[in-house]
Amino acid sequence: PWGSARVGAIAHLGSTYYAVHYIYSGIGRMAVNDELAAFHNHTNFGKDTQRAFLFAGASYADIMEELKARDEKRDAKLIRYSEAYRGLHYPVHLLSCDETGARQLQIMAVPDYRVKISKLMLRSAYRPPPEDAPAWDATYQNRPFVIGADMNLRRIDAAIASAKKRGCLPISLAALDAQGDAVLLRRYKDTGYAVIYKVTESVLTELFGRPPSLYLPPCTQFLTKKGDVVDAPLIQVDRKDRGSPRK
Repeated sequence: PWGSARVGAIAHLGSTYYAVHYIYSGIGRMAVNDELAAFHNHTNFGKDTQRAFLFAGASYADIMEELKARDEKRDAKLIRYSEAYRGLHYPVHLLSCDETGARQLQIMAVPDYRVKISKLMLRSAYRPPPEDAPAWDATYQNRPFVIGADMNLRRIDAAIASAKKRGCLPISLAALDAQGDAVLLRRYKDTGYAVIYKVTESVLTELFGRPPSLYLPPCTQFLTKKGDVVDAPLIQVDRKDRGSPRK
């Protein structure tokens, strides 16, 4: 049913369904209309279904390298991931396939994580964002406060554009340490667009209701609740000579 779609998985995090694509520099082109049709068909759970894309890669830098690529368009159907990134109407989140990315997925699996993190970080200083600023998550010291830990860079860019029009730059941007080192500091802090704040382990502990440790599967056989090893015997092939169908 997926045809030649490049989607690797569908992830259900919080209240949103994500089409997961693994990309790298030189990956080639995608048929974006076919991808969207398959994505819709397999997440058709009502008119209020929330959808987004996860562009995953070995690192944020690898993903960004492909998203910067531009060349002459040769086919009306097939486009580069960089074109899809700029043109998709759905949110697009970057995801590094490492411990930082795993932590990012933990955060995104919490319903309403942006509001919850904003309130946990700002405490009594929290103020709700203006109704006409959908890319803001709160107002802090009369400036936009934005959760960037989900690595939706287009949303961060929209928040900055809105703040620029209102004359209230820089924005306050909350993210994981490694995300700042990999992308956000260079892209937003060094350009004067944002002040970066770390989402601390104590904040994540309150968000998850437990310490934010990652799950490490044991390097042992799977055991049942009784402590037994699951026995899966080989399928026995009936080797009895049943005779030839033709005489």
